Amino acid sequence: MAGVFLAGTGLGLAYNAVSGNGISLRTPERAPYAEQVRWRLHREGQLVTLAEVRAVLEDGRTVLVDARASSAYASGHIPGALNIPVSEFHPDMADRLAHLPRSTPVITYCTGEACQSSVGLADWLREDLGFENVRVFYGGWAAWIGADGPLDTGDE
Repeated sequence: MAGVFLAGTGLGLAYNAVSGNGISLRTPERAPYAEQVRWRLHREGQLVTLAEVRAVLEDGRTVLVDARASSAYASGHIPGALNIPVSEFHPDMADRLAHLPRSTPVITYCTGEACQSSVGLADWLREDLGFENVRVFYGGWAAWIGADGPLDTGDE
């Protein structure tokens, strides 16, 4: 019986090694932090794609919020985006959104995947201000510029 078990195990491992559908027998490396965050946003239905951002520019219902520093915002931002710079945060910034119904769709973004400000801002909008539909454009400014998206410059 032991011989049959060993032969079956050997054949199974050999097939797994040469099969295009085989499973890895090594422990995968830990995913980089940005990938972990991207997966969490995807899993929770909060991840926004570049195509979705392009579409909401035309819908007029969704509010884009740029989490980058005000100097970065002034040198270029997605048209129509509000600026709530996480690095310069103060409680009065909530007043910029006071006129919006809490059901308003909101998309936050920052520099790109190396920047977590958009995620923190989204959490604040959801948890502290009560916005019900907040999502994150995690590719952020880097993805927008990389795709030659239109931009505005200057302060709000």
